[in-house]
Amino acid sequence: MPTEQSAVEDEPATYSEAEPWEPEEADEGSDEADDSDRERDRRDVKMLSYEKAMALPVEVGDVTAEGGEAQLTGEEIARFMDEHLDEMYDECIEKELRRDNELGTVTIELAIRGKDGMVLGATIDPGRRRFRNCLENYLEDVRFPTFSSPRMGARYRFHTD
Repeated sequence: MPTEQSAVEDEPATYSEAEPWEPEEADEGSDEADDSDRERDRRDVKMLSYEKAMALPVEVGDVTAEGGEAQLTGEEIARFMDEHLDEMYDECIEKELRRDNELGTVTIELAIRGKDGMVLGATIDPGRRRFRNCLENYLEDVRFPTFSSPRMGARYRFHTD
């Protein structure tokens, strides 16, 4: 079970004056959605690395309109991720530790979209590819609370020893 120590570091969002990014359609497979929740939570973009997701241009909208650039605080990110830590442990971390792979402190860098709280990109270190893919797959279904900024970056750490 991971220790309860976790840390989050806010990363400033990056903005570009380039044209708005048109996301690639995610491969949804052939499974049909059975309920409206699943339809609502479907990804509309493929998961990228944190670095690639944060480098994408965003549309900042009308700067004369109210709405602001509010982002989630480090405390909000930590609380949200802490709520998911047991599930991540059950699905991914425990399996990796059973393979005799020491993880120590795991760092997850997240690029989060403001309008729907979707994780656009994640970079996970350390860990083998199978472990990183497992956590990325888990994070694809996670939805953070929404915020008014187009996107934000955050760093979340937890300890496995």
